[in-house]
Formats: sequence, C-alpha cells, structure tokens
Amino acid sequence: MKIGFWNVRGFNRPLKQNGVAHLVKNNELCLLGILETKLTAPAIPKILHRSFRDGVTPTTLTPLPAGVCLLSGIRQLLIFSPRIFHHKLFTVGRGMWEKLLDVGQPLTLPWLILGDFNCVKSTTEKQLGVVPTWYELKDFNDCCLSLGLTDAPTTGCYYTWYSNSDSNPVWCKLDRVLLNNEWLEAGLQCSAHFNPPGCLSDHSRVLSLFFITPRP
Repeated sequence: MKIGFWNVRGFNRPLKQNGVAHLVKNNELCLLGILETKLTAPAIPKILHRSFRDGVTPTTLTPLPAGVCLLSGIRQLLIFSPRIFHHKLFTVGRGMWEKLLDVGQPLTLPWLILGDFNCVKSTTEKQLGVVPTWYELKDFNDCCLSLGLTDAPTTGCYYTWYSNSDSNPVWCKLDRVLLNNEWLEAGLQCSAHFNPPGCLSDHSRVLSLFFITPRP
C-alpha cells in the first residue's frame, strides 16, 4: 500500500490544489494526509470537487473535532488544519506528547505515525540557526523512548523543512515516519521517501510510503 503526507502551508491557492492532485494521481497514492490547510469546513467540498474529480472519489465527508475531515473512497485524503508550535509553546507541545502516550501506551498492535512534528530529535537534525536546547529535545525523545518508536528507513533528502530565507537560511528535519516495536516484531516492512521542499511548500512531500504485510 502506498500512502503519503505533506504540510502544504495553506490550501486555498489553485496552484497548491493542483499540485496535491497531481501528487495523488501520479504516484497512485491510496491515502494522503494534508497538513496546515488553513481551510474552513465549508470550503473543503468545493475544492475537492474542482481539483480531485479525476483522482479521488469521496463517498463520505465527516467533519471531526480540531479541523480534521475524513474522506472515504477509492482514494482518501486526511485534511488537517490545526498546528502545534512545540518549540514556541512548551505546554501545547507537551500536550501533544501526552496524547501520543495516551494512545500508544495501551496499544498492542503495530502502529505507524507520520507527519510534521515541528521539532527535531537531535542537534544534528538542524543546520544553521539557533541550536536546539536540551529542553526542546527532551519531550520528543522521552515520548519515543516510552512508546518504543523508531524512524522508518528513508530515502531522499535528510532535512525536510527550509526557512526560504537567503539572509537567514535554516534546514531542519521536522517531518518523519515513526514505527513502534510491535510493527517491527510483526515483520512488517516500511520505507519513506522525502522530496526536497520546493516552491509550493517549505516542507518536503512524502511521495511514497510503503508498508507490506509479510508472507504467511
């Protein structure tokens, strides 16, 4: 199965809508997560009808809390509007880790987590700019340790976000794919490919993510 995700930094412009539609169609994605759309709920059906008629056939549109909408059909899009500034608001960031712990600690099934975490796990994951402090790294690493999460094997670019500033360039690894121990113990395979950030967004597109059920 091939899925993906992309922080589009706003989804109102037709150029971005067409870019996402081409991403789904050209890579035959079964599911795509779109982050930071900055859309209102009434705008979503119109955009989907206009831009995804040829690639996505939604059968239901169910608004959920926190600006999330789920579409079920031949292809699926998960649309996320809210954002968590972990490096700016420590209480909000810790809330995210606590929610992950609430979900992951009682879980005994294989678990795959993917998206823009908006923070790095080590100082080597940030190039230029202000060096991350121990406090900024601790919560993320503690959460991964508690849940037994490790990064999936990746290809493509290492840094997944660029500041788009010639005067103050910064590169960071903010987007990632994490697997729990149960995923590995089940013998499931997963890999992710990151394309460089470009003109449509300062975040990488995860063009393809494969997870394959092992042979019996």
